[in-house]
Amino acid sequence: MSSFESTSVLLKEEEWSIHGGVTKDNCTQTYLNENTCFGNNAMSERNYPCDNHIEAFFGTYDLDEIGEFFFKKQLYHCMMAHTLWMKSEIERQRSTNSFGSLVRDHLDIFRIMCATELSSCLFNTKSSLLHY
Repeated sequence: MSSFESTSVLLKEEEWSIHGGVTKDNCTQTYLNENTCFGNNAMSERNYPCDNHIEAFFGTYDLDEIGEFFFKKQLYHCMMAHTLWMKSEIERQRSTNSFGSLVRDHLDIFRIMCATELSSCLFNTKSSLLHY
């Protein structure tokens, strides 16, 4: 979600709400943060499911309120909630040591290549890894 300054110029004042100031569209969550929506709500495609993230990190409050103050609050909470969600996803992936597995797999490939092409592997291990 964008900032108030970026979003407000694209909307009418009566649409200054994270729900667009009108009835919700029929939306389904396609993948993680992506929605597929049908209807005429201006905020449907922009509101990548902010509601559940805002509720998880900041608690429940009325996201249908319209006006500059409420819209700024909603957008700020949406951006912060997505940042916190992304940080937790990154930390979750780091905790699985997937990078260590990736390096190990590359080392196995490197050993196989050195067995077939000795001329490319006449450096020490560090420079050879950078070479590939």
